[in-house]
Amino acid sequence: MTFTPVKLGERDKVIQNIAENVRQGKFNQKVELHDPVLTLTEQHEVLDHFLKLHQTKRYHWRAAEARSVMNMAARMMNPNLKVEGTDNLKALEWPAIITCNHFSPIDSLLVRSALNQPDLSIVVELTNLKMPGMLGFLMTYADTIPVSDSVNYMGKGFIALLQSSLARKQSILIYPEREMWFQLSQTAAA
Repeated sequence: MTFTPVKLGERDKVIQNIAENVRQGKFNQKVELHDPVLTLTEQHEVLDHFLKLHQTKRYHWRAAEARSVMNMAARMMNPNLKVEGTDNLKALEWPAIITCNHFSPIDSLLVRSALNQPDLSIVVELTNLKMPGMLGFLMTYADTIPVSDSVNYMGKGFIALLQSSLARKQSILIYPEREMWFQLSQTAAA
């Protein structure tokens, strides 16, 4: 499986895919071009590798590195970020489960910064663990929890990873739509 990045000129096609899926009421469909799809067998292989890796010292060292990169990136964005309503969060007990729409590759950084949550687990699509380069490194090691079509994993392994994050006092960010839909608000209005 390989990832082919979407070229800027292809965004119009992605927006068309979103609009068509909205019209059909299919809100969990992949809309990005070249977005990989894993068979259930491939999902199990990726999950097995991730869960075994997750038990190693190497994973925990690299997770600390990835978390540092994510927190540094979040701090770099912070001077331009204006957050309103933080008074409403004062009574909240942390860790918490946080949800928001997924409309940008950087929105988890914005959430991390806005809520001042340096230890944030992020629920991600399983195919993200197969991304190449630095993005793949972050998707694998930056306190991510993959979702899958595997009922067994979702009923056991996924729940265990959520519980482990909360036990470590890490809040959890979940995107309820599962897939990133570029410019959804603009497209839904079209």
